[in-house]
Amino acid sequence: MKILPVVLLTLSVGALGLSAQTTVTTTTYTSGQTLTVSDAVSITTSGTVTVSSGANISYASGGTITLAAGFSVALGGQFRTHVNVDTDGDGMPEYWETTQGLNPLVADGTLDKDSDGLNNLTEYLLGTNANGNSSNPAGGSSINLKIHRPAED
Repeated sequence: MKILPVVLLTLSVGALGLSAQTTVTTTTYTSGQTLTVSDAVSITTSGTVTVSSGANISYASGGTITLAAGFSVALGGQFRTHVNVDTDGDGMPEYWETTQGLNPLVADGTLDKDSDGLNNLTEYLLGTNANGNSSNPAGGSSINLKIHRPAED
């Protein structure tokens, strides 16, 4: 078994912008897994991306979602897409603002609804909850993310 290193990224909240694009590479979403992949610009798949039976996966983008050849959903798997317009131009799509109790017609991306030190736009980009102050328990201006790559056989 080959062990791959863990990569630790620090994202400075002030440095986050709207130019991010998410590419989902070869992966399998397993039974019982519930996940929303969000990006303000676009989501694209590459390689073999499989939604297994019993998985509940959503892709949400303020721009485009492109599912390449190799994307599949097994019988009993749930896959949804949400592509939405950002009427107020604050970088957060209307569907997300509505689910978070924000007003999709008011540019409120720079506000911090839950007073946790992360503005609403940053909460959207990180996939955290704009209503729960546990998104940034340290209250700092950066977020540490650990990314684990599965071991290759």
